[in-house]
Amino acid sequence: EAHFDENSSGTETLIFNYNPGDGEESNHLAFKTTTDEAIIDLNGGEMYSSGGNYLKYGIVNTNSPLLPAPGGGSSLDDNKSLKIDGVAPVYFSLEEPDDLVSPKAQGGTASVRPPETGVLWGEGNDIYWNSTHTQLSVLVTLPLKDGERDTSLADDGLLGSIQLRISNDVVPDTVDLGPPVEIAALVDGGPPISQTIPILKNILDLVNGFEDGSSVWIDAIITDLAGNNSQLPPESFDRDDIIIDYVLPDTTGNGSNLTVYPAAFDPVPDPPDPHDIDGYWNSHNNFVIYTIPVQPDDIDETMNNGRVDLLAKINTETSW
Repeated sequence: EAHFDENSSGTETLIFNYNPGDGEESNHLAFKTTTDEAIIDLNGGEMYSSGGNYLKYGIVNTNSPLLPAPGGGSSLDDNKSLKIDGVAPVYFSLEEPDDLVSPKAQGGTASVRPPETGVLWGEGNDIYWNSTHTQLSVLVTLPLKDGERDTSLADDGLLGSIQLRISNDVVPDTVDLGPPVEIAALVDGGPPISQTIPILKNILDLVNGFEDGSSVWIDAIITDLAGNNSQLPPESFDRDDIIIDYVLPDTTGNGSNLTVYPAAFDPVPDPPDPHDIDGYWNSHNNFVIYTIPVQPDDIDETMNNGRVDLLAKINTETSW
């Protein structure tokens, strides 16, 4: 209820004092300026909405807040839904840990063969990162809720995020690998069951300790719409290794020591078939035996379970 200040009678400005009591409500503030702002002066006081939010300032009187009109952008009458989510996304099970981050080294600049894509020469799920790779693709499996996709990760245009974390055996501190990546929502607005995040070589090279001979581990922290974060697996957890190897195999003398022997039968008989003539391929031959010297694995242990690529060309061509 407003009370007229009799001292303002006869002046250009009429003063009405509003003294709201505890629990009182009123819709009598219908007076507006030419800019449609409600006329109210708090004389240095503060006004809050029933939810505790401070009302924004108006245009005419910047010392007084702008009262939100019903249905307006700052009104709460059409925004009554409140979702409570205090449950963090489950990254792993303490009883049965499962690594939800699977790395793949991709790309390549080697001129002697096409670039390889996929998991390369690892033990189990471990992979090697070598001098030809240009990016690392990390597949992050998103947690489910009651066996279904967890809509707290992405829903109706709102998106959670994935923060990749990296550590290695040279500098064991775990650090962020790039900025957080938004979870890519499906057509229905919900999250996918997994998401692939590519990381370029120049980003990896900035990581302290990402160097030849080191082993690297990548984990992910998943954040839902309410801001709850998953936790990293414990230090004792057996993660997939990314083994960095920039040392090229020593191929000194391989060209001159390469032995090529055409043969007609497998296994090669002793003595050899008379049609098997070293250095010639004839109508009787069915296969070729190559003897290739390789660097012993006691010098370079990454030669173990490596591979040999054979290149070929004919004398009328210049490229292999």
